[in-house]
Amino acid sequence: MYGEVQKLLCRHVINDASGQIIKLNNNYLASFGWIGDTSSTVDELEKTYLELDKKGISVLYIQARGILSREGKELPIGIQNNDNILLDQYIEEIKSRNISCLDSYDILYKDTCGWEKNFYKTDHHFMYMQIYVKF
Repeated sequence: MYGEVQKLLCRHVINDASGQIIKLNNNYLASFGWIGDTSSTVDELEKTYLELDKKGISVLYIQARGILSREGKELPIGIQNNDNILLDQYIEEIKSRNISCLDSYDILYKDTCGWEKNFYKTDHHFMYMQIYVKF
């Protein structure tokens, strides 16, 4: 019902507790709410990584991506988003601390007829089977 009201009002952006939910030009939904400061998150990741390493357990950190392509061409006019830039910086910070890291963008972008085909249409989560098949 809420979605139908938004459609009736021609709204592309809905605010909720996690940030903004935006209907993209390709009719998929995306949510945005990136905070920006990632250093404390990377600190915690590094602590966990080092503890597991001491026990002889290898870790590969896989960073999930959102539904936006790198270019962000799916965004409606007037909507800006820098999540991919911030995620790139986050991944670089992880790698600078010598933590093995894989960017899911590199996997999901392989042999895809369209970036958005890796995601559920009404959700911002990628399809896990896509990662499994492509990895």
